[in-house]
Amino acid sequence: MPGNLRKESIRNFQEAGLTVGTCVEPIGPEHTNEALAEMIKFTASFNPSYSGAGRPIAIPGTPMAGQGMISELRMAQIVAVTRLGMPRTVMGNCTHEPCTLGAIAGANLF
Repeated sequence: MPGNLRKESIRNFQEAGLTVGTCVEPIGPEHTNEALAEMIKFTASFNPSYSGAGRPIAIPGTPMAGQGMISELRMAQIVAVTRLGMPRTVMGNCTHEPCTLGAIAGANLF
């Protein structure tokens, strides 16, 4: 679940008249379905201008590479569920990184 600083920042942006867009990210193999559902719920709560999901790309030899990476199929599943969890007013649904499965899952921002 996002920290208080992130929530406060989003509120401040909105009070300043800015629109806020954000994704459920970075998503790795360590994230449970429950944790993802909480982030989707949080993101939907402030009616963002766009949402979606993203995974970090593991670069061999870096510390992050040892954590692993979710598959494109799992990423597409999360992109689809994120779209379903957003209010109908949220028109943009992004995926990172751009891929065919993301588009099939409903992404319209790449």
